[in-house]
This record gives sequence, C-alpha cells and structure tokens, in this order.
Amino acid sequence: MNFSSDHSAQPSDTPKPQQSNTPSLSLDRFANDDPDVLTTIVIGGRSHVQFHILRLHTLGVVEAGAWSKLMPLPSCPGKVMSLVNRAMV
Repeated sequence: MNFSSDHSAQPSDTPKPQQSNTPSLSLDRFANDDPDVLTTIVIGGRSHVQFHILRLHTLGVVEAGAWSKLMPLPSCPGKVMSLVNRAMV
C-alpha cells in the first residue's frame, strides 16, 4: 500500500469560487460586541420586509430609518434582508 500524500499530479476536485456581480453585504455599522445590544434581522421578499419595518415603526418599536438598506441575498434569489441594532435597557 502506498500512503503517499502527493496530490500534485491529480487535478483539484475543489470547485473554484464564482465571481458575483451582486455587491457584498457590508454589515460593519451593525457589528458590536456589547451583549446589551440586540441585532434584529428580517429576511424575506422585498415588499414583506418593507411592510414589517413600517409595521414596527408604526407600533413604536423601532424607527424605520434605523434599519439598514435592503440587501439582496445572493444565495436566495428574490429575498432581501435588513437589520437593526437596539440597546436593551
């Protein structure tokens, strides 16, 4: 038996990452280490996410302007996400 680990002569079976034209998700303004800050994420169809954000605004839970802009999910066609941070005091 040959237990050689020389794989240089064999083609790679690992798929190469595909380039995407979709902008990457930039969540830097929502990153936090504070355990008292709750991050809420809403994922769904564009109109449903917008409706949910406006409903929470109407109920006085969180201002509509505090949410991130709608970001497409590259792995889920037709879905977007938005998130917001809130201090839990």
